[in-house]
Amino acid sequence: MMVRKLESSRPGTGRSFRVYRGQAGLHKLVELQIAAPAQQLVSHSLLAFTAPDSAVPHFVMDAVLAGPRASLHIDLIPRIPLEQHEAYHAHCFAPLRVVRRDMARDKRLGSGQDTAKFTGPRSPYEALCNLPTEQLEVARSYARRYFEHWCSMLGAPLPRQATAGLDRGELASRDRQTRTAIFHRDSDPFWRKLDAVVGADSVNRILQELTSSAIQTKA
Repeated sequence: MMVRKLESSRPGTGRSFRVYRGQAGLHKLVELQIAAPAQQLVSHSLLAFTAPDSAVPHFVMDAVLAGPRASLHIDLIPRIPLEQHEAYHAHCFAPLRVVRRDMARDKRLGSGQDTAKFTGPRSPYEALCNLPTEQLEVARSYARRYFEHWCSMLGAPLPRQATAGLDRGELASRDRQTRTAIFHRDSDPFWRKLDAVVGADSVNRILQELTSSAIQTKA
């Protein structure tokens, strides 16, 4: 996927926030890196958004290194309620069942995080791993399988049966609601923790970028 860089990092701030304009099904890509040496914390997030009126799910991946431990979060954000559209569910998400099964059987991944603290919308195929840093590459191999499946949906239109009855205006409206619910301090405690690292104003600008389908070019 070819992307064009719109915003560069600020040296010396301990953060790198970049926004890219996408092509070939990818509308916007947001990359966020945070380094907090005092807390022994390094965080890297990659959020890939499809067009507001597209039915293709968004892709989200977060990796956090905290001392000797690492955590990895991977998810595809549904554009419609999966329980309301069986064909969409089958095409966009059901292939991930095999990946989730393999992850559940892989003892190297350790236990997942407490999902109760995440209150925003999530898919039933969300993956959360908490493991020693030396096993992070194991988790990344599963993340690549999620990513490859997601990329396979970008190159061509979704099958007609998977999008039957979907209204583009309703997709865009629901997307605004979903992103506002997910990328909010009350949905994920990460954002309140980030306030203490980069400041509430910076976090507000990041959340504004994540909840909007427009591309904000100023940090």
